[in-house]
Amino acid sequence: MKLEVYLHRVVPILAILAALGPSVTVGKLIKASEFTKTFTQYGPLPDVELLMIDYATIVFAAGLFVAAVLEAFRLRIAAPAVLVAVIVLWIHYVPSIADEITGTMWFATKLHRSIGLTWQSLTFQTATMLSSAVLTYLRFIRSPQ
Repeated sequence: MKLEVYLHRVVPILAILAALGPSVTVGKLIKASEFTKTFTQYGPLPDVELLMIDYATIVFAAGLFVAAVLEAFRLRIAAPAVLVAVIVLWIHYVPSIADEITGTMWFATKLHRSIGLTWQSLTFQTATMLSSAVLTYLRFIRSPQ
């Protein structure tokens, strides 16, 4: 089986899995923010802040879903769209990775939260980025049309 055909089948699945992690996390934050506004049984709860990075994460996760559907229909522009969306979605994980590597909680204190980075999310992000980069190379650089 040719590598391009294999990657054409794998990239949409990986892209959807890579978009699920950050979008579910931000979705939970949005739900918690709404809950703190309505729950008053024990007094007012402190607000859950939604930062611009959270809204950007939702937008680019939705873009990654759309790019995955476009790749399933084998549109030529879909592979670079997946690559760009996945690279931008690293903004969701880089603060957690930096805190884990350095051992400090600098980003967690600045952002007022720490995002749990699971090995599955890291694997899906990395695999999606690498496979869409190879597919972009095969479609646009090696054999341009």
